[in-house]
Amino acid sequence: AGLMAFFPAKLMGAKFFFDTRGLLADKYVGGRLLAENSPTYKLMRWLEDMLVGKSDYFTVETHRHAEIIKGSFNGWSRKMDVIPCCIDTHKFDYSLSPDRFNRKDKFTLVYLGKVGTWYLVDEMFSFFKSVSKLIPYSHLTFLTESDAACVYSGARKQGITESKIEVKRAQAEDVPGLLAAANAGIFFINPYKRYNSSPIKFGEYLACGLPVIINSGIGDCDEVVLGEKVGVVVSDFSHLAYEKAIKELNSLLSEGEALRARCRKAAEKYFS
Repeated sequence: AGLMAFFPAKLMGAKFFFDTRGLLADKYVGGRLLAENSPTYKLMRWLEDMLVGKSDYFTVETHRHAEIIKGSFNGWSRKMDVIPCCIDTHKFDYSLSPDRFNRKDKFTLVYLGKVGTWYLVDEMFSFFKSVSKLIPYSHLTFLTESDAACVYSGARKQGITESKIEVKRAQAEDVPGLLAAANAGIFFINPYKRYNSSPIKFGEYLACGLPVIINSGIGDCDEVVLGEKVGVVVSDFSHLAYEKAIKELNSLLSEGEALRARCRKAAEKYFS
């Protein structure tokens, strides 16, 4: 898309604005779609750097990415701004299911979006197995357009019964209410060079009052989660790290309505 805009902009003498959305080449390596240092990777990185360097103005998604650019590319920061993936906070509303914290019969962990590529579904299943041991009546819901059979197959490989898993292909207008009915949101992403990543589901979870469970190294997410006390960060994909995170999550959940309001406030502060 950057190339499609660049050439006519130069031919017509127009300003060229490049919304980078992170570095695509590195994201492809993290999703196992490209080999690091392959000819295709090197070409994509060269083109991305060229487009940023020749742009009149460009954006990045995270402050971590901005700091790298400030320290590595002299003069680029003067034409740069940080714009994370934002959400419609009127649509994603934490008041849609006000009684969910009063439910004692079920603990629902929710994942929203596509599965596979750089989203670490096996690791999320492994985390959920630890959740099931420590929190009674645990349930994992996938709100996804991905193939439900693949999700259930992955659960079976981890020894998780289908009764503990639900896969829904929800209409867009139903997603906020389904999120608000859960107790916590989760996403694990391959952390390979993900300093430039701002997952939109992060803001959607928070706006619906959900504390989040994430792995470390994803854009500015660590700083928001820990600084605002709106979830837990898994340091590595080990059972010890999972158990530590679950205990921290339980402590947060004991705050009830105060936690939900704090998550909503964080969404408004960073992602509105």
